[in-house]
Amino acid sequence: VALPFRPPAAAAASATLTIYQGSAQLAPSGSSTFSQVHSGQQLRGGHQVKTGPATAAAIRFADGSITRLDSGTVLSIRTLTVRGNSYQTEFSQSAGRTWNKVKRLVGPASFHVNGPNNATAEVRGTTFSFAIDPVTGVITVNNYLGQVILTAQLSSVTLNAGQSSTVTGNGTPTPPGPIPPGDESDQFTIFNIAADANSDATGGAAIQSISANNLLAVGATKAVAAGGTGDGNSPLSFALARHGSTSERNDPHPP
Repeated sequence: VALPFRPPAAAAASATLTIYQGSAQLAPSGSSTFSQVHSGQQLRGGHQVKTGPATAAAIRFADGSITRLDSGTVLSIRTLTVRGNSYQTEFSQSAGRTWNKVKRLVGPASFHVNGPNNATAEVRGTTFSFAIDPVTGVITVNNYLGQVILTAQLSSVTLNAGQSSTVTGNGTPTPPGPIPPGDESDQFTIFNIAADANSDATGGAAIQSISANNLLAVGATKAVAAGGTGDGNSPLSFALARHGSTSERNDPHPP
């Protein structure tokens, strides 16, 4: 007698919060009381995260996907589970900006970002940003790699690489268009492109530290600043970025 196939039950998964600079707060499931947290904090379904001013932080998920948070970002993890080797990730973002670098998903794996007014971005392996304007509340989704399905009010658009769409109030997503030039040259975008380049060059190694947002004009220089630290044996990888390009330095023989 053939027995019906039963997929493995979903189990709780976890993620890790890293604070590159600034501060972050956490509220446990079912609570609206936030308290200060530090890098290395483990996150689970139901946790709420809020970043402070002048902050850069990241949530690294167990499948290797990563969500980076800008200052003033508030999100709540709704689903964080694993079924076999497939992870299900869903969070609601109510303020701020996130940059989401999602590993290629197979089978029942999923990754969703929910915004106000039932707007949802669904992906299966891509890199995209999800931003909520602090004044107007307009949601902007910019897709930098792969495809994103943006849905609002039962209407969906598919964004290919280099495309953008917005949702205003209770409206539906606008038709796909090019990513606005101001978004492409924004410091948050440039930082994340550099962070992704560094991660890719090191096989997905976690970024340990970042410099301040030092913008240099052509021909300009800056004073020496402290960089990342190492163990004296392992290679150190550095990434520098500017609008339209990325450069990188990898020091395989640190002094």
